[in-house]
Amino acid sequence: MEKLQDAFKVWDNDALSPFDPMTEDVVIWLGDFFARTGARKRVATQWMYQGKIYRDSYCPVPVPDYSGLVYPTEDFKKWIVLCPDGSIRFTINVPIISSASIPEKGYLGPPLHWKEEPSYIMHGEGSDGDRDDCRFFFNMHTGQLENVELVGRHW
Repeated sequence: MEKLQDAFKVWDNDALSPFDPMTEDVVIWLGDFFARTGARKRVATQWMYQGKIYRDSYCPVPVPDYSGLVYPTEDFKKWIVLCPDGSIRFTINVPIISSASIPEKGYLGPPLHWKEEPSYIMHGEGSDGDRDDCRFFFNMHTGQLENVELVGRHW
């Protein structure tokens, strides 16, 4: 599987920044970046694949293994998973995890990755429409739900 390269966040003044700055204090790095460039709002993601530069205004994040990118829809009901060439690989919907699940009332949080997980697994905290304390883990190569953790909110 060919992978994308050189993924950057694109800002409102066309400045580029890496997704993972090589620093221990990202807050200080970002403060310096904003002061230096005048950037204020993220407007796209840019990456390279097979020598061609791509941009997407939905601001997808790279899958950690660089096999593609992913972004949530505006209503957080779906994730759109892209191939490195920017085409849609598949869509991930709010899953049914029990007989009480009501996916149309549920949501998926933004796609995130933990270093402890394989680089093709991403998770989102959300709801199946019945429970609001779900952490859904998806395989970004297949779209399959790999695991659900009920994290138990303590309000």
